[in-house]
Amino acid sequence: MDSVLPNSERKRPWNHNPDLWCPLLLLFSWALFFSDPLFSSSNFYFRDILNFHYPLRKVLIDSYASGEFPLWNPYIFLGQPLLANPNYLAFYPTNLFHLFVPFDYAFKLHFLIHPLLGGLGCYFLQRRLGLEARPAFAGSLIYQFSGPVLSFLNLYTIAPAVALLPWAGWSFLRALQANGWTDKLLFGAILGLQIVSFEPLMFQCIALLLAGLGVLHILESVDRRKAAGRILWTGLTGAAFGLALGALQVIPTLELLPLSARISGYDYSIQSRWSMHAADFLNLIVPNLFGNPYTVYRVTYWGERYHDMREPYLVSFFVGTVTVLFGCLSALSARRKLKLTAFGIVLLSSLLAVGKFNPMYHWFYQHVPVFRLGRYPSKYFLIATLALAILAALGLEVLLSAREASSSRKRRIRAFGLGGLVVAAIFIGFWLCMEQSPEFLGGLIRANLPPGLATSKDFPWIASQLMSSTRSAGVFLLLSSGFILASPLFTRQVLLPVLAVSIAGAELMSSNMSLTPLISAADVGFVSEVNLYLQKSGLARPYRVVSLDSLRSVSPPLQLPSSNRSWAWFTYFFRMTGQPMYGIM
Repeated sequence: MDSVLPNSERKRPWNHNPDLWCPLLLLFSWALFFSDPLFSSSNFYFRDILNFHYPLRKVLIDSYASGEFPLWNPYIFLGQPLLANPNYLAFYPTNLFHLFVPFDYAFKLHFLIHPLLGGLGCYFLQRRLGLEARPAFAGSLIYQFSGPVLSFLNLYTIAPAVALLPWAGWSFLRALQANGWTDKLLFGAILGLQIVSFEPLMFQCIALLLAGLGVLHILESVDRRKAAGRILWTGLTGAAFGLALGALQVIPTLELLPLSARISGYDYSIQSRWSMHAADFLNLIVPNLFGNPYTVYRVTYWGERYHDMREPYLVSFFVGTVTVLFGCLSALSARRKLKLTAFGIVLLSSLLAVGKFNPMYHWFYQHVPVFRLGRYPSKYFLIATLALAILAALGLEVLLSAREASSSRKRRIRAFGLGGLVVAAIFIGFWLCMEQSPEFLGGLIRANLPPGLATSKDFPWIASQLMSSTRSAGVFLLLSSGFILASPLFTRQVLLPVLAVSIAGAELMSSNMSLTPLISAADVGFVSEVNLYLQKSGLARPYRVVSLDSLRSVSPPLQLPSSNRSWAWFTYFFRMTGQPMYGIM
């Protein structure tokens, strides 16, 4: 592996060590981006966060607080197993937050900590792969604030994967390069954390990443047979230790599994639902392409036709024009084996993410049983996001050496910059044209919606949002392309990475700020109306809470005023009525 740091970096004093300052900068940018939930009482709520996971977490923590082992939840129907249900994450380390801070704050820390850990893991993975500190920092910033990573914050039990994925890669490479057992046990411990979360598809993502890193290790080894044996031994010992650590969760879950719908695997129509549509690839560079899905009946969103008549499972695939352009520039990188491995991971994970739109995916479903356990193929794009961040870092490395490059190499760099300018001109031209005729754009959007949905949509708002997103993509692509063209002219090389990181960070943080909607503390910590009613009437006879199906209809009979559009109204209603009342899924 070419992961040995240059001697100049090894000899730096601690206060000039980039491996200290870059993580601190990641921490600062994380605190800035998440300042609202970090420094206020607001909390996350979207989808199942408050309606499902919040009460489960409450039961779990109350069980620990009373000195009981978390075996049983008596509050759902006539009681259900607690420990055996992975949705509780009974042994996940973020439970320790509840020892030090109030319940609601500890609950949201579970979401907040994982993007930071993911960014740090991405940084040290790239350093282990031999990248310089400045490009590695840019890649980790891209990963930390990318749309797919932030989309996972709407998914309580899957959020850990955004952190565990890069750290699993880092610990795997570390174990391959070391001779002691300590590194192999560390690798196994990280695998054990993913096993505890019991998310089959995310474990497949980790396996895919490790396979790619294993191939890279073999390609860069002199004795490839010995390298293959080392990979096999490291993988087996790490997996064995991880399974041993996760046995407390795995064994009860396997005992409960025959009572679950997952025992026979999902039907293909369910398993392949929420596949990544081809239109989502445009969302890689155009932020908020389909509008705002966080509204009641999605009145400011128009992507139902592409996402099974709902919002996408990952509400954003946006990684930024800077990321994609720098990723393309990595084609000029001298690290041929690394860039080919990263590109292969992007390609393979994208083919898996498109799911039912890939003819081969159904074959995998039929002939590879493990594919039937997980669902929603768009999750696979998380690993593509990590690989894209690494490719973008390689592209920045190319720019950092542009001044000393040969004339032919400089011409190729300029060609990428000119290509970016052409695409930027297309985006800006589209925006200028649509500014003159927004009704025409609204008509195009209406044509992409089933007739039953069009009656409730706010087309002026959607068209305005799409024009703003297109303008943003064009402007940032223009800036990054100009940056590439000017890079050989920079006399002070220290400015290059600073400007690159600033442009990439500004694009991602400004566009993705809305991906994690919040709700006030007053709407989190209250006693539901159904519980107040039961307290007054007593428990002389059993009661059942009935869902109002009209609230789940595809579209409302009339348009909702803008002040009443937030998805938080759904969350509030379901919590006030004590719903949902399901447990084992």
